[in-house]
Amino acid sequence: MSKTPFFRLEHADVAINGSRILHDLNWRLDPGEHWLIRGPNGSGKSTLLNLIQGGVSPEVNRGRRVYTIEGRETSSPALVKESIALISPEQQERFLRLEWNRTGRDIVETGFH
Repeated sequence: MSKTPFFRLEHADVAINGSRILHDLNWRLDPGEHWLIRGPNGSGKSTLLNLIQGGVSPEVNRGRRVYTIEGRETSSPALVKESIALISPEQQERFLRLEWNRTGRDIVETGFH
Protein backbone atom coordinates (compact mmCIF):
# COMPACT_ATOMS: atom_id res chain seq x y z
CA MET A 1 0.00 0.00 0.00
CA SER A 2 1.53 3.31 -1.05
CA LYS A 3 1.32 6.42 1.07
CA THR A 4 -0.71 9.40 -0.05
CA PRO A 5 1.79 12.21 -0.49
CA PHE A 6 1.34 15.35 1.59
CA PHE A 7 2.60 17.32 -1.37
CA ARG A 8 3.53 16.68 -4.98
CA LEU A 9 4.64 18.53 -8.07
CA GLU A 10 3.70 17.23 -11.50
CA HIS A 11 5.62 18.57 -14.50
CA ALA A 12 5.79 22.01 -12.86
CA ASP A 13 7.52 24.95 -14.50
CA VAL A 14 8.25 28.19 -12.65
CA ALA A 15 9.29 31.44 -14.29
CA ILE A 16 10.29 34.63 -12.52
CA ASN A 17 10.39 37.88 -14.48
CA GLY A 18 10.05 35.89 -17.71
CA SER A 19 13.01 33.62 -16.96
CA ARG A 20 12.26 29.92 -16.41
CA ILE A 21 13.85 28.86 -13.13
CA LEU A 22 12.38 25.36 -12.75
CA HIS A 23 11.39 23.15 -15.67
CA ASP A 24 9.30 19.94 -15.75
CA LEU A 25 9.75 19.30 -12.05
CA ASN A 26 8.28 16.11 -10.59
CA TRP A 27 8.61 15.56 -6.84
CA ARG A 28 6.61 14.32 -3.87
CA LEU A 29 6.80 14.61 -0.11
CA ASP A 30 5.33 11.68 1.78
CA PRO A 31 4.26 11.90 5.44
CA GLY A 32 7.19 11.35 7.78
CA GLU A 33 9.86 12.12 5.18
CA HIS A 34 12.62 14.64 5.74
CA TRP A 35 14.54 16.24 2.89
CA LEU A 36 17.68 18.30 2.56
CA ILE A 37 17.73 20.63 -0.43
CA ARG A 38 21.16 21.90 -1.34
CA GLY A 39 22.99 23.35 -4.28
CA PRO A 40 24.97 26.36 -5.42
CA ASN A 41 23.64 29.91 -5.46
CA GLY A 42 21.15 30.41 -8.27
CA SER A 43 20.31 26.72 -8.67
CA GLY A 44 16.62 27.15 -7.75
CA LYS A 45 16.52 26.03 -4.10
CA SER A 46 14.66 29.09 -2.84
CA THR A 47 12.31 29.01 -5.82
CA LEU A 48 11.50 25.35 -5.09
CA LEU A 49 10.82 26.12 -1.43
CA ASN A 50 8.65 29.10 -2.35
CA LEU A 51 6.76 26.88 -4.78
CA ILE A 52 6.12 24.33 -2.03
CA GLN A 53 5.05 27.01 0.45
CA GLY A 54 2.85 28.81 -2.05
CA GLY A 55 4.87 31.99 -2.48
CA VAL A 56 5.12 31.31 -6.22
CA SER A 57 2.90 29.19 -8.45
CA PRO A 58 3.61 26.90 -11.37
CA GLU A 59 3.19 28.60 -14.73
CA VAL A 60 -0.39 28.43 -15.99
CA ASN A 61 -0.91 25.22 -17.98
CA ARG A 62 2.67 24.15 -17.17
CA GLY A 63 2.26 21.51 -14.47
CA ARG A 64 0.60 21.48 -11.11
CA ARG A 65 1.17 21.66 -7.37
CA VAL A 66 -1.04 19.40 -5.23
CA TYR A 67 -1.49 19.24 -1.46
CA THR A 68 -3.42 16.46 0.29
CA ILE A 69 -5.24 17.79 3.33
CA GLU A 70 -7.46 15.48 5.37
CA GLY A 71 -7.69 13.10 2.42
CA ARG A 72 -8.68 15.79 -0.10
CA GLU A 73 -6.49 17.17 -2.86
CA THR A 74 -6.13 20.90 -3.46
CA SER A 75 -3.78 23.09 -5.45
CA SER A 76 -4.25 25.99 -3.04
CA PRO A 77 -1.57 26.51 -0.39
CA ALA A 78 -4.00 28.50 1.81
CA LEU A 79 -4.65 25.66 4.26
CA VAL A 80 -1.02 24.61 4.61
CA LYS A 81 0.84 27.93 4.72
CA GLU A 82 0.86 27.92 8.52
CA SER A 83 2.28 24.38 8.53
CA ILE A 84 5.23 25.14 6.25
CA ALA A 85 8.13 27.33 7.29
CA LEU A 86 11.18 28.49 5.41
CA ILE A 87 14.34 29.33 7.28
CA SER A 88 17.01 31.13 5.30
CA PRO A 89 20.37 32.74 6.01
CA GLU A 90 18.65 36.10 5.50
CA GLN A 91 16.19 35.30 8.27
CA GLN A 92 19.02 34.21 10.55
CA GLU A 93 20.81 37.51 9.90
CA ARG A 94 17.62 39.40 10.73
CA PHE A 95 17.26 37.51 14.02
CA LEU A 96 20.86 38.37 14.88
CA ARG A 97 20.26 42.06 14.11
CA LEU A 98 17.27 41.96 16.45
CA GLU A 99 19.56 40.29 19.01
CA TRP A 100 17.47 37.14 18.97
CA ASN A 101 20.16 34.64 19.80
CA ARG A 102 18.49 31.63 18.18
CA THR A 103 19.90 28.80 16.13
CA GLY A 104 18.15 27.31 13.11
CA ARG A 105 17.30 24.31 15.29
CA ASP A 106 15.67 26.59 17.90
CA ILE A 107 13.53 28.19 15.20
CA VAL A 108 12.45 24.86 13.72
CA GLU A 109 11.62 23.46 17.15
CA THR A 110 9.31 26.41 17.90
CA GLY A 111 6.89 24.76 15.47
CA PHE A 112 6.50 21.89 17.95
CA HIS A 113 5.30 24.12 20.82
